Amino acid sequence: MAHVHHDPVDSHSHADLRLVGLGPAGGASVTISGTNLGSARAVDFGSVAASGFVVDSATRITAVAPPQAAGTVDVTVTTPVGTNDISAADRYTYTTASIELSKATVTVIGAHTYTGAAVKPALRVTCQGVKLASGVDYTAAYTRNTKVGRASVTITGIGACSGTKSASFIVLPARTVLLKVASGSQRATLTWKRNAGGVSGYQVVDRRRGQSGFLNAGCTSGLSKTVRRLGQGKSYSFKVRAYKLVRGARYYGAWSRTLSVSVT
Repeated sequence: MAHVHHDPVDSHSHADLRLVGLGPAGGASVTISGTNLGSARAVDFGSVAASGFVVDSATRITAVAPPQAAGTVDVTVTTPVGTNDISAADRYTYTTASIELSKATVTVIGAHTYTGAAVKPALRVTCQGVKLASGVDYTAAYTRNTKVGRASVTITGIGACSGTKSASFIVLPARTVLLKVASGSQRATLTWKRNAGGVSGYQVVDRRRGQSGFLNAGCTSGLSKTVRRLGQGKSYSFKVRAYKLVRGARYYGAWSRTLSVSVT
């Protein structure tokens, strides 16, 4: 049986630990029975800390086996007086990979803008309350990530993980380059450079001097737009941004620089 290394003056430092029910996979609830467990500080499955544990009583701990590769590990309980000795009675067997990635949550971190190169955002992957690591628990493959619009990433389990899980993200248009604004009779015409990467259209806004904010002046799929019915002799500021339509929703890029003109 297993024993906790003990202080000779402590009559309760001798622990007898054993597992009750060996679950086949990480994430399973494992019951550890023994003596003098009430002050347990840590539970480890091999060299990996339990995903969580609860001291039920002085003779029982309920722990959650952490994700690991298939194989057998020794379970240890650490108390203020030491850690139990290793024995065959304290072994836990992982018979299959611990984490099934189909149950994982995949979060794509941050907003992502078209650059002309493949966009490969960082990921946050969790499963069964455990944070997984790229290159250790999974690999990631990105698709449709070289143009503006909806892209996807698929993670594939390695090591202690198996299966796959996919997530999507949006590659936003780059900042539009506003070339010039020419004024005319109660109108102004904007021209800009075409956005690379494939966009659906452009939105133009204007603001008359003295106004607190910009107003929508309309959208176009072309590379110029004339804004009409402007106040004669008034000064206006303009800017433009590209957008991409994805399943009925518009995703906008950053605004261009602002240019101002006086309308004749």
